[in-house]
Amino acid sequence: MRRYLKVDLDKCTGCRTCELACAEAKKKGCNPKKSLIRVTFVPPYFFLPLSCQFCDKPPCVSSCPEGALEVDEQHRIRVDPQKCIGCTWCMNVCPFGAIVLDEETNVVRVCDLCDGDPECVKACPTDALELVTSEVSSLRSRISAAQKLLAGLTLSGEVLGEVKG
Repeated sequence: MRRYLKVDLDKCTGCRTCELACAEAKKKGCNPKKSLIRVTFVPPYFFLPLSCQFCDKPPCVSSCPEGALEVDEQHRIRVDPQKCIGCTWCMNVCPFGAIVLDEETNVVRVCDLCDGDPECVKACPTDALELVTSEVSSLRSRISAAQKLLAGLTLSGEVLGEVKG
């Protein structure tokens, strides 16, 4: 089953703790440039943590001239460091900017969700990140839409009652 990180934009403060947690977990250091999740500020509205979205047909995999990237049974992208030549074609086609080049090894790196227990999710102080399946995400979106609709109808009813009364 495909799993990915879901971001609650209302909760993300842009603190970048997720970046530090990822860098520590993956590269054993507190350098956010080594992180596989990147917080982007979209002025003037919100912060958006971005990482691999585990596309159904990942362009990064099909673009690799050496076949160094593969999709595993959990739908994660795996990089074979023996095959990767550091050409960065995969980086150029990723629509999320989720692939990074490790300049020490000249091998690309991509989020693997910490093998199902993402450090970024555990470290987020506002619970803005969550590991979900597409089914859970879809269900929550429908519930949220229904709640907003109901709140709007209730508000409309109160306003209409005041106008008529």
